Amino acid sequence: MGNKVVKVSFPASCGELVQGKINNERFLCSYAINCYTHVTIKKVEEGSNILLPEKAQKLVNFTKKFIRDSEKKWEKIDIQIDNSIPYEKGMGSSTADLVSLSIALSEYFDLNWNPTFIAKVLTQIEATDSLVFPSLTLMNPDTGESILNFTQDKYYSVACIIPSESINTSTIISSYSERDWNIKAYSDLLNQTTKAFDCHSLDQLIKVAELSALLNEKILTKPFLEGLIKLKSIQGIKGLNVSHTGTVIGIIYDESVINKIMVTNLIQSIDLVSYYQIKHYKMVLPYH
Repeated sequence: MGNKVVKVSFPASCGELVQGKINNERFLCSYAINCYTHVTIKKVEEGSNILLPEKAQKLVNFTKKFIRDSEKKWEKIDIQIDNSIPYEKGMGSSTADLVSLSIALSEYFDLNWNPTFIAKVLTQIEATDSLVFPSLTLMNPDTGESILNFTQDKYYSVACIIPSESINTSTIISSYSERDWNIKAYSDLLNQTTKAFDCHSLDQLIKVAELSALLNEKILTKPFLEGLIKLKSIQGIKGLNVSHTGTVIGIIYDESVINKIMVTNLIQSIDLVSYYQIKHYKMVLPYH
C-alpha cells in the first residue's frame, strides 16, 4: 500500500428542514453547510494509532469485517479526525465523522462504495442523516432508505443560531418511542414535504420547515422561535428551520438581497438577552 494517504472532508448540517414519525417510521431531510469534519488515513512506521471516539471505533470494527487479512493491513495505520462542527447541538457532527471516516476507509482499502452503501453501513452504528446522499433527500434515518430526492439548484446563506446548552441527540431519539405522535399533523407534514419534492423546490421545502419546527416545539422547545419566525416578512429572509433533536436554529437568507450584518441585527432584535451565538455559513453540496 506504500505511503498512501487518504483525506476526506464532510459537512455539517444546521438541523433539519423536516423531521417526523408516522407508524413507527421516521423521515427527515437536511441540507449541508460549509462547516466540516476532516479525516486523514495514512500508513505509519511505528505501529497503529487508532484512538477514536466510540462511534468511530465501532465503524472501524465494522469495516474490518469486509477486509481479508485485516490484522496485517491494520498494523501500521494512522487515523486522524479533525472536527470543527459544534458538538451536541444538532448540527450532524457525529454523522459527518462517520460518513467521512467510512469513505476514507473505503478509499484507503480500495473498497467499492456509493452513498447508498454508506447509508446502510452508518445505520449499523446509529441513525444517520440525509446528507449521506449527494442531493436533497427525504430519507428514513433508521434504515438508511432514500424516499425522495432532487438536485438542489439554490444555495442560500444560513445564520446558525446556537445556544450554550448541549443536548445528547441519542437520548432525544431514544425517547421518541414513548412520545404521543399526532398522526394527522405529521401525515400533513409528510404530504407537504412530498409536494415540495415533486416540485423540486427548495423554497417550498423551506416553507414546510416552519411547520416542522412548530410541530417539534412539543418535543424540544426553542426559545424565541415565534419571534424568529416573523423575520420571514423581511425581504431576503427565506425562512427558518430547527434541529429537531438538538438546540440550533437556522435562519435561511439570500445574501444577494440582505447581508449577514443585517441578519445578525435582526436576530438580536428578537433575542435581546443574547441567548444565542450566531455563526454564518453557506449551503453547499455534501460531496464535492
